[in-house]
Amino acid sequence: RALAERLGVVHSFIGKVETGDRRLDIFEFINYCNALKWDASEIFNKLLEEFNSKNYYPEKTDIE
Repeated sequence: RALAERLGVVHSFIGKVETGDRRLDIFEFINYCNALKWDASEIFNKLLEEFNSKNYYPEKTDIE
């Protein structure tokens, strides 16, 4: 409830994020990190490294 108050959202919003029923957009992510005193850029970079390591980007192919 304290986090919800800091973010200015209802506490059910936090529950949905925690259970994976709701994803954060980039602005919500930054606000969430700020409210928790986390470094958003550090977390984002770690997520990006994880994303890239799983090869989510298919190789470009020439389509004619």
